[in-house]
Amino acid sequence: MKESSIFIKTYEMMVWLMGRTGKFPKEQRFLMAKRMENILLLVCMAAHLLLPRIAETQGIVSKPGESTGIHKATGDPTKSQPAQTVQDRIVSAAEKYLGKEYVFGGRDGQKRCRENGKRVACLHGIDCLSLLYFAYEDVFGTRWWTFPVVSSKLIEGEYFGKPVPGLNGVLRDKLDTGKLHKGDILFFMIEDYNLENDKPMLVEGRKKFGVWHTGIVHHVDNGRVVVIHAKPGAKVTIEPLDDISFEAVYVVRWDGEIDPG
Repeated sequence: MKESSIFIKTYEMMVWLMGRTGKFPKEQRFLMAKRMENILLLVCMAAHLLLPRIAETQGIVSKPGESTGIHKATGDPTKSQPAQTVQDRIVSAAEKYLGKEYVFGGRDGQKRCRENGKRVACLHGIDCLSLLYFAYEDVFGTRWWTFPVVSSKLIEGEYFGKPVPGLNGVLRDKLDTGKLHKGDILFFMIEDYNLENDKPMLVEGRKKFGVWHTGIVHHVDNGRVVVIHAKPGAKVTIEPLDDISFEAVYVVRWDGEIDPG
């Protein structure tokens, strides 16, 4: 039933009731009229709020740009939307931090940070590893503080997934972007970076490449790879892979449903 029809039917009922009040004193008729007016208002408000919900539960929707009238929704109601993959959930979890300020070592003000074996207050803001920690904690339930902070341990321990053949340590100019998928974890490398604290994840002749940054493949559009990452000096953002600085990359991919912790 249309909202306007409910109004009309209720109004007609009120008029009929008012016609039956002639035998009451004037003061009582006035009070009864005010009460009926309030009831009419409440009925209209209820119809305005409830009709869309009723229509939705019955598979009925309003036509775009039309204030009254209903029609059945198009499409096969028996067909459900595709279930989210693990990769979809990883990307969605990371998107929750879009706009967060980049702070090296930042853990979004969380607890459980330690320094020299003692618990200390975590820094606000977020860095590139924190984005991975929090996304995986959200999807799999693995507490963020249980992840190593050393990139080689994260890769070798398969905390974020298994190495992708052909992408497990490759120079930028040899990177086959056609092999990248949504949700892939990217360990960006630069020659000689941080090798005093971590081992290289790619060795090419005499050149050794260490991890300097990380990100997640947000989506791939006609061969164009787009990444979500906590951009140093800026914030958590989404941008093309081509705009990110690196000389080599190591890619891992989570391909199961089991808790990585």
